[in-house]
Amino acid sequence: MLQKCLKAKALLRALSFSALIFSSAAIAAPRTLTVYTYDSFLGKDGLASYVSAEFEKTCACKIEWISVGDAGQLVTRLEMDKARKVPSAHVIVGIDQNLWEKLRSQAQQWDGWNPKNYEKIPAELRVGGKGEGFLPFDYGIYTFLANQKDLAAQKLTPPKSLKDLTKPEYRKTFVLEDPRTSTPGLAFLHYSWAVVGEKDAPDYWKKLSKNWLALSPSWDQAYGLFSRSEAALVWTYQSSLAYEKEKGRGNQCLVVKFKEGHPIQVEGAAMLASRLGNDAESLRLAKQFLEFLLTPTVQKEVPKRNWMMPVVKGTPLPGSFQGLPPLKILKSGSLSLYPGPRWEELLSQWRRAIEQ
Repeated sequence: MLQKCLKAKALLRALSFSALIFSSAAIAAPRTLTVYTYDSFLGKDGLASYVSAEFEKTCACKIEWISVGDAGQLVTRLEMDKARKVPSAHVIVGIDQNLWEKLRSQAQQWDGWNPKNYEKIPAELRVGGKGEGFLPFDYGIYTFLANQKDLAAQKLTPPKSLKDLTKPEYRKTFVLEDPRTSTPGLAFLHYSWAVVGEKDAPDYWKKLSKNWLALSPSWDQAYGLFSRSEAALVWTYQSSLAYEKEKGRGNQCLVVKFKEGHPIQVEGAAMLASRLGNDAESLRLAKQFLEFLLTPTVQKEVPKRNWMMPVVKGTPLPGSFQGLPPLKILKSGSLSLYPGPRWEELLSQWRRAIEQ
């Protein structure tokens, strides 16, 4: 009997010790910060892997990156989450000033919090009102990049205006991104509406649809066509020339300058109120993450990992970014440039025009 009691006590001690170990492990387990972003951000040499490695050294957490395709599909993903009643991400990375119109109501407000280094962002690159929740981390100027060799083979010179793209000689020479799924595509839609004018925009889009080689669902796919010389022109960023320089193709490529000027994109991140509203610890972690995007550690990596311009003043630029041709920038005080219809309405107008 005594032996049985001793065995029972030993078993209880073992179980208690196991429970203690399990409890300690649970307490010590790092929190997970879920982040929605776009494909190229998660690329092999993209910014995401670098941010994860550096941020996780200090946050006692793990970042779970979830790709949504192109940044333009962030809205769709959040709408799907809501419809399915599943938790969304804590943070979204890759929104811009055009998407912000749709997403600002879902953002966690800053409520007096002021991220470190935010004051070093030029005022013209700040999106929304103070404390609304949009944190800029890079920016770029939209333009077409031309492969001079491919244009010369067709006895063409680069277009000088938006309307040139509808001329017969440029038929099937350029690729655009779909505004329904891509932020560069949505930017081109707004840009063309603003430049061509409300009255003439539908006719312009109709003519344009007869001339483009492809309307790609994402920037990645559009740029892939250009890289393989399947298209002589691609709607992209001024800084794409720096990328081509790094790849040894800088002399072959040319930034197209339009007389109308060029739109700018400010890319940012935001916290989602639906996931953070009642979770003080995750909110603290999400703020820490946003603030980390403005540190010199990250900002210096933006040019050669995201191929965009850093937003924090004084951030050094690599040699390939030196001497990029200046472009006339079109913008308004809100950076949207486009005081016209909301983008859902604009998309409807565009869709009707190209389907005629």
